[in-house]
Amino acid sequence: MRVALIPTGKLEMLGLAKGLTSLFGGEHEFVCIPRRRDQPDEPFPGFTSARLPVPSQRERGSALSNLVAAMVDSLWSDRYDLAVVLDDLELFNLDNESIVIQELHGAVVRQLGYVASRDGSIARDLGDRLRACGSFHLVSPMIESWIFADPAGAVNAGAPPGHLPPRLVHGRDPECFAVDDPDYLADDGSACTKWSGLSPHYQKLQRPEWLKTTHPRELHPKRYLAWLCRDANARNCSSYDERTAANALIHLSWARVLQDPRHMRLARSLICDLADGLRCSPIGLDLAGEQAPLTSIHTTRTTRVLRNL
Repeated sequence: MRVALIPTGKLEMLGLAKGLTSLFGGEHEFVCIPRRRDQPDEPFPGFTSARLPVPSQRERGSALSNLVAAMVDSLWSDRYDLAVVLDDLELFNLDNESIVIQELHGAVVRQLGYVASRDGSIARDLGDRLRACGSFHLVSPMIESWIFADPAGAVNAGAPPGHLPPRLVHGRDPECFAVDDPDYLADDGSACTKWSGLSPHYQKLQRPEWLKTTHPRELHPKRYLAWLCRDANARNCSSYDERTAANALIHLSWARVLQDPRHMRLARSLICDLADGLRCSPIGLDLAGEQAPLTSIHTTRTTRVLRNL
């Protein structure tokens, strides 16, 4: 079977398809769908980069609308047997998961309405196809949390061994990511000789990830990964590179990621959904454990528009 993956991050574009192909034993083909065919590494923009609801996301041509349209195109063309939209929850929408799901659900309903306004029969057939073969899943708070859920993830992503191991809050679910690393929390960038020597204008342009103030740095897995890859001789103070970090997704140890049955419920929902749709068990992986009710295919729904919503 062929699975269309429609992620909203470059890291996923570079590594997720290969990682899932390996997880399912190479029996099925996973393909990441780019925003533009002439730029195969460019993902679709996500719709969670502000706290939802955002009224403009309900308009045609919005990031949300385009993600749903990409799913429809993948399935209606018969090029793919399954299609999965995957978006980061982002720190903006922690504890706002139900609204994110409602917005996606509404976008699918609107898309079917557009089709029905032209041809009701096609809209009914498309609705059936989406309910059988389309899914939407969330990553909390972002894809780098998966990397930290794997004990080998940070080194596979390019962090130097001398900067490891990561210091995370002990026993905490990686989907509720939090750092307990005093050196990271106190780093003001003064040790970054290359960056410190730049003019104020270029310092602003090359500002190290962990010095950005949009969100608390202790809750931000991408910023912590960039800090673990810190390099005093780099203009932005880090050697972090998504092409290198994609190696961590390609070789992700799902057995370690899902080893605690209480944790990683959103990620487990995704893998269980794929296993059901492909009628194929992941290689060497026990899927017993809790799934996120909002995105699990096993949750009973009265107005289902996708496999899992």
